[in-house]
Amino acid sequence: MNTLSLLQRAESVLARNFNGTYTQSFPDQPHLSGRNAAFIIIGLAHVNYEQAVANLRYVFDRQQANGMLPYFVETEASASADLTHPPLWGHVLEHLYRSAPDDTRGRALLYEFFPKIHAFHTYLYEQRDPEEEGLICLHHLQESGLYAAAALGATVNDVPYRVQDPLFNSLLCKSNASMQRTGDEIGTDVTDFTLWNELTIYSINDKLRNADNGLYEAYDLNAGRLIPCKTRAGLLPLFGNLPTTEQAQNMLNEHRNYVCYNPKIQENQPHTPQNTVCLAESLLLYRGLLSYGLHAAARRVKADTLALLTRNGFCADYAADGSHGTPDSAVAAAVVLDMFGQTQDAPPSPFRRKGKLF
Repeated sequence: MNTLSLLQRAESVLARNFNGTYTQSFPDQPHLSGRNAAFIIIGLAHVNYEQAVANLRYVFDRQQANGMLPYFVETEASASADLTHPPLWGHVLEHLYRSAPDDTRGRALLYEFFPKIHAFHTYLYEQRDPEEEGLICLHHLQESGLYAAAALGATVNDVPYRVQDPLFNSLLCKSNASMQRTGDEIGTDVTDFTLWNELTIYSINDKLRNADNGLYEAYDLNAGRLIPCKTRAGLLPLFGNLPTTEQAQNMLNEHRNYVCYNPKIQENQPHTPQNTVCLAESLLLYRGLLSYGLHAAARRVKADTLALLTRNGFCADYAADGSHGTPDSAVAAAVVLDMFGQTQDAPPSPFRRKGKLF
């Protein structure tokens, strides 16, 4: 499958999953998590800006009075009403801003959503940081939102569930940084985001980075220890620009097997987080590697993604045993548009006119 046909199919999948109000994760499944919505909006921004904005409004129309965004977007799914999802929205807003057809619409979007995302981050720092160290605590495994973190389920079964997840918190750092930049664009006070980010970055590197293997690992507050990481989740904080350049290179050198997906090595293995590829995670890893100039590794992630899509179709996850997720995944389509829609392996600059880098 060549790149052009891949992009055309991705656009078609997103169009097919639009139900007239919002873009569903799959054609026949109306349930939509906030995590999926964030990635879908990132993909839509490349091909249908107005629909991307409509999806963003749909998500934030469900925001609670205390700023919390529920795990499920649609109101019918109330079983997880007390759960939230990964805080990727600052990054999503910046992505939409740089994708806007003109500055007027882009700045209007910032004015509309900046205070709403500020309210979400305020909720996280005031109500989900029990140790007051800038590390948000998950109340349920599901809140991590990404497949690699599911490995935590095998080691943490406590009630209440209290885990400081490096992926969740590194996504928060990414969004904090985006909010600092977009806030500057509209002359809004960004002090909260600056202070929050400094604290979270320090605490992640001080508490959640395993100095022995260089990977980032979740911390179980109930047990008072790090949870050994056996998935690519330990590399995903690259997306939040958490490690130093030297640390990032060392992580890659020591754990290259988490970057590459080789079915021949993993054949006949069960469908577990350790040998399953989630395309949303692949996109985060790809962008993280690029941000550190690790282009060869990023190209490998891209090539593996293309091979999986060509062999198995547009699914959100793929396992070495040959099984895979539901076809016609809107998240898979969004990943394709963001990963393959660029003309070169370099992160786009959202503020080229002012010389600022992404």
